[in-house]
Amino acid sequence: MTKAYEILEQVKSQGLIAVNYEAYCYSCNKFTGYSYETIGSIPEYIECEECGRELHPFKDCVVVYKVLRDE
Repeated sequence: MTKAYEILEQVKSQGLIAVNYEAYCYSCNKFTGYSYETIGSIPEYIECEECGRELHPFKDCVVVYKVLRDE
């Protein structure tokens, strides 16, 4: 694990940030606007609203960190 991810995990354990997953279309190079709190909540079918491409729930989702508390 890189140092950056170690720091993010420490900040997450303090309740300052949370992990989310966002669908990303690699054809359009845009986020689709869909965001999920857990891997299990990602639907099996996601379609890009821009180009109509079917997105794979695991290959086309990226981890983003959501700020919960700003201290």
